[in-house]
Amino acid sequence: MIGHPRVGFRNRFTALFLCSALILSVTPLRLFPGPAKAQVSGGEVLRRQLPPYSDLPDIGALLNEGKNPNRVQPRQPPLKRPTLCGYRDVVCKRIKEKNRIGRNEAPSNDALQLAAGQEAEQSEARHWAPVIFSIPGGESRGGFLKFSGMIGNSLLTSGLHQITRHFVRPSGFANPASIPAMAAPPSFPSLAAAKLDPRYRVGEQGEDLFSGNFHFGLPLVSLPGRSGMDLNLTLSYNSLVWIKYNGIMSFDYDHNPTLTPGFRLGLPELDGSHAVNGIAHYIVTLPSGKRVGLQEIATNQYEATDSSYLFLRVDPPSQTMTLYTPDGTQFLYSVPSGESRYRCTQIKDRNGNYLTVGYTTIGTGPDTLVVVGSITDTLGRVINFNYDPETLHLLTITQNWQSQTRIWAQFDYGTLTIQTNFGSLTVDGPANSTQIPVITRVITGDGARHTLVYNSWGQVQDIWRYGEADNQRAAIDYVFPDASAPLSDCPRYFQRNDYAANWAGLNWTGWVSSYFNFDPNEAYGQVTTPDGVTYKELFSTSGGTRGLTVRTETWHNGAIQKFTDLTWASDSSVSPPLRPRVTDIKICDDLNHNGTYQSGTDKLRRTAISYISVTATAKLPHIVSEYNE
Repeated sequence: MIGHPRVGFRNRFTALFLCSALILSVTPLRLFPGPAKAQVSGGEVLRRQLPPYSDLPDIGALLNEGKNPNRVQPRQPPLKRPTLCGYRDVVCKRIKEKNRIGRNEAPSNDALQLAAGQEAEQSEARHWAPVIFSIPGGESRGGFLKFSGMIGNSLLTSGLHQITRHFVRPSGFANPASIPAMAAPPSFPSLAAAKLDPRYRVGEQGEDLFSGNFHFGLPLVSLPGRSGMDLNLTLSYNSLVWIKYNGIMSFDYDHNPTLTPGFRLGLPELDGSHAVNGIAHYIVTLPSGKRVGLQEIATNQYEATDSSYLFLRVDPPSQTMTLYTPDGTQFLYSVPSGESRYRCTQIKDRNGNYLTVGYTTIGTGPDTLVVVGSITDTLGRVINFNYDPETLHLLTITQNWQSQTRIWAQFDYGTLTIQTNFGSLTVDGPANSTQIPVITRVITGDGARHTLVYNSWGQVQDIWRYGEADNQRAAIDYVFPDASAPLSDCPRYFQRNDYAANWAGLNWTGWVSSYFNFDPNEAYGQVTTPDGVTYKELFSTSGGTRGLTVRTETWHNGAIQKFTDLTWASDSSVSPPLRPRVTDIKICDDLNHNGTYQSGTDKLRRTAISYISVTATAKLPHIVSEYNE
């Protein structure tokens, strides 16, 4: 039957009405609209139609918030200045003693040490190093966290930081007594020889399974520059703050008078020349703390011994040195006014773009120190370094930005009481129960707080990261042997614990642990990760390849799963290696789990590399051959 036409019309009208009502119900209704937005063009005011939902956040603005130079500086806590001088801070001690005399105060311990000649005047001849971070798992009272002692470590940092939560160090540490002591290191006749030996290798990211060093890097400044010539500053820390040579245990041997032991920041530093194995060497210390030996190959010409092909040219008439890298970058060194040693004053890439380093003198009267005052990048932006006028330690890194001062990094300091035990060894370091200044917190430009805590040997053992609101986000905890038993070398860690907020669910507060084992005879080092997988590196123990990895193994459930064999060539028959290079690599998926390659069962990939001599000392890869089975 055909419906009545009026009924169909009513149905269509009803449907149209309901659709219109639905649309109107979700459309903002402005009975009293605000002032109209306007743009001025050619003298006319053009009124702009507001888009629907104009009150919603501007997504584009949110995405670009981090790039906005007018953004509000994160809340900056009060600066905690250093109050003490470091063990090798001779200039600092003289300034503080002069100020005490002016105030008619009694002589300090620092003054007595200087008068007795107990402090070696080596600080000005050494290199400035960087800062870092440390926090403990102490007790929290009244909104403050006080650093206190923990399992396996007898003493920590004093000082208060305003922390809102209480975190405890994880339990289940390995027994320090069960950890084998490192074998006595080779006998080094000089500090320079010890610095270049693999035994004290530093600067590699993470944990070094041969030297037992752990390295931590904290980016502080990052400014993109012209043609990739960026201005990047990273604070680096290395845990090997003690070194042994000629029967002496020496503390803070890479001394930086503006930072505290173990830290480096900024620029490559040159030290030399020194005789190592009867040949003149310069030592370049990179911002990561890594040391590279530069061996003399001709008069006033030095070349890297580690196959990095760094090249140093010395020009005595102009009193300059130039360090070249393989990509064409040049580091120019000269002697700043008031300084007695070469410092990096310019970094230039192969296109002519350059960074300029300015130096300034801090201190009073004859007791002064020449330090980095500013770095200017390729676009004319200036990064400033600000120091404490009495202790000469670095306080902040800043930039003047659109009539505002932006703080890229702030360094807070506390004190640490040293308690060591090196048995009958001669110690060139602070006596037991002596207090030294240490960096206890670094606050970066994004508002994050990186807090550090130390063990009694003067090493960072905990690195805790907090957000701008002092809410803890992550932590790394290293476990070292305590000072109850004497050691014959710098303490090495044997356990690492990691924490991340809400790692395995909301409010999760657990830790995961990794365990390290360093062979006393330097034949291998290994780490067992939280998932039960053991990674092992085996090393060459003698000759010109000593300290180089010759085999890696991956174990799980007590069986080897994979291994890699490496063959090295070196231009020296004695340690340290001279221009080492890999000539053969074999990677095997060990399906038989017996540690050897068996054709037809295991899977093998091999790479063979031959080299060609391009100069008397430089050898570059010539033919690379790959094989699969």
